[in-house]
Amino acid sequence: MKHALDLFRFEGRVTRRQYVAAGVVLFAIKYAIDHLVSFAFGHPWNPLMYVSPRLSPLFRFQADARYWTTLTLLSLPFLWMGLSLTARRLRDVEVSPFWAGLFLAPFVHFVLFTALAVAPSRAAEPASTAPGGGGPFREGAPAPMTAPPRLLTRMIPREPGLAYLFAVVTSLAAALGCYVLTAQVNQLFGSMLFIALPFGMSFWLAFCMTYHRPSLKFKAAWFYGASVMLLAMLLLMTLGFEGMACVVMATPIIALVTFPASWLGWRVARDRRLADRVAPIIVMLMPLLVGVDLAHGLAPAPLAVSSRVLIHAPRETVWKNVIAFPPITTPPAPIFALVAMPLEARIDGHDPGATRRCIFTNGEFVEPIQVWDAPRELRFGVESMPQNIDEYASIDGGQFLLTDNGDGTTTLEGTTWYRLKVFPVAYWRSWTGIFLHAIHLRVLEHIARISEHPEAAVAAAPPQPAWMQAANETCACTRHASGGAR
Repeated sequence: MKHALDLFRFEGRVTRRQYVAAGVVLFAIKYAIDHLVSFAFGHPWNPLMYVSPRLSPLFRFQADARYWTTLTLLSLPFLWMGLSLTARRLRDVEVSPFWAGLFLAPFVHFVLFTALAVAPSRAAEPASTAPGGGGPFREGAPAPMTAPPRLLTRMIPREPGLAYLFAVVTSLAAALGCYVLTAQVNQLFGSMLFIALPFGMSFWLAFCMTYHRPSLKFKAAWFYGASVMLLAMLLLMTLGFEGMACVVMATPIIALVTFPASWLGWRVARDRRLADRVAPIIVMLMPLLVGVDLAHGLAPAPLAVSSRVLIHAPRETVWKNVIAFPPITTPPAPIFALVAMPLEARIDGHDPGATRRCIFTNGEFVEPIQVWDAPRELRFGVESMPQNIDEYASIDGGQFLLTDNGDGTTTLEGTTWYRLKVFPVAYWRSWTGIFLHAIHLRVLEHIARISEHPEAAVAAAPPQPAWMQAANETCACTRHASGGAR
């Protein structure tokens, strides 16, 4: 490219370095423009709009037609430049520029860009190589005898860019089918969904990229194996199946799986005998293991989380603020970008037949009182809770215990009993423990403040900060019930 106007041409070629550099610069410019337009129209700009349909302009056009029309018109030159660069990059790897049209497809353009970013320029293979990539041989000498590849390995393209695209598309298609069948249709989040499926996907990517290039370094194979998992999580967000919170929580366990899976794929692909025997077994075994969870079902795991605070106030005073408390005015902690936040609690009645309502940003928990032992214990069940939470966990009940320490202070302990429906429990309970502890502390510390300073005026709950709204809106189980704090 000689000058900026080359970005609008479709003739010629661009190298992968030019393609990546131009793509990064254009995205940075477009992001800045989108941010400025949003500021001019008085709208908060959320970068997750690029991947989440819940925030995408395509689904919010009626909210402010002038705003979204402006964004759309300003994006047209960038679409043209993206098509231009993609068509010329495809030509550079000797693939028909016709496939540049995939750049316009939601999410698919992420896969296409990644594939073209790693594909080297296609050069004519030297004539002095053995058929099938067996190495140099003397002109006129018989080609070395090698066993013909089996069907699975025969499907892998020789060109690295096409091999990557082939591996990504096939693994994502298989994974999406398994995910829809287990999580979306049967609401089952088994261990194999988070272990076996990512293992198979990373194995397949590393295997495909190494099979025709046995000299590939393991570091590169690991990059390929990890990249497909990143694309898979972006796909789930793009389709609206999962939100940012779910992606953040799943990342550590998936990252741990990709390392051994990529190593195995890299190692097996370097030995043709292993490749033809082991690869088909692993590729078929992974979805079968996911099916085992589906066939056997998984019983929810009963768990409990407790938190406590010391309050410098008599137990009788604390009790009054336990059964119901006014809006919490403390700024939210960063953890509430991933989980719904408690706002206030109300109560109807003052006995075991009373009903307590704990208001959260995503709805309310209706809690019939089971034990009313003033001022010692308040225990309640859960009659109903905000939508979509029950896909992952069932909240069974809660309890407040108030202990008089004999020195004018009170120890307040809060406990939540729940059943976790996501596996492996050993991993996911650590996340639910963090979330519930954060929720407990926000409530307990608020009760402590208003108990220790009853004369302080209680204001209305402040509006949620933009960062919290942006993160919560991508996930169905944390999305606000009425657009923000009440």
